[in-house]
Amino acid sequence: MGYPVEMIGRDTALYSLIGVNAIEDAYAEIFNKHLIEKDFNAKVMPLNIREDDIGFFINGFKDSKIKEAYFSKEYWQTLYELLEDVNDEVKVCGMCDTIKVIDKQNIGEVYYGKACASLIEENMRVAIYGNSPTAKSFLYNVVKKTPKLVILADMIVENCLEMSIIIPDTISSDIQRTEANSVDADIVYDSTSQTLKIGDNVLNYQDILEKIAQIKTKEWIENG
Repeated sequence: MGYPVEMIGRDTALYSLIGVNAIEDAYAEIFNKHLIEKDFNAKVMPLNIREDDIGFFINGFKDSKIKEAYFSKEYWQTLYELLEDVNDEVKVCGMCDTIKVIDKQNIGEVYYGKACASLIEENMRVAIYGNSPTAKSFLYNVVKKTPKLVILADMIVENCLEMSIIIPDTISSDIQRTEANSVDADIVYDSTSQTLKIGDNVLNYQDILEKIAQIKTKEWIENG
């Protein structure tokens, strides 16, 4: 299925959103909305890439005219396994959702946890259930918000011990053997459903993607 390329000129900066059903999901329009609001000459093109073709696509990506790509959830683990040049957060969390092209090299980064953490205030009691890559990405970023307490929750205590390595000694933490809906905290990230509960408000992936789009488009505009 093709994608219309209207309003793309010689000077238009190109970015992309990659997924198995990227065009049908229309998530790229969340990014394009912010670019249009800022009157920035750039376009995020959704590209449908089959799982069988993702390795070939990534290999050729660094030589394309696309500056950067955000990938849908089905490719986060694949990118982590395929890319050699990644930032520290990718190494710690075991996931990658973004490829930047720098000096003809693919550089893997992750923005999911940064977006989640940006939605909460400092000095809060934060609970994280599970030890999935998304949980680690959120924890990696939320400790920078100087939380009052970080609660690591899971029915398997060993999972919490693995997560605790990310928490600096300067931040108070606790480990609880419990279900996600039983944790008492201001903020609860449930990695099994990839939802972020802030008070009584529960945010899902599309809510978080909106924040990712805000962060990414702001970077693109500031960096030209």
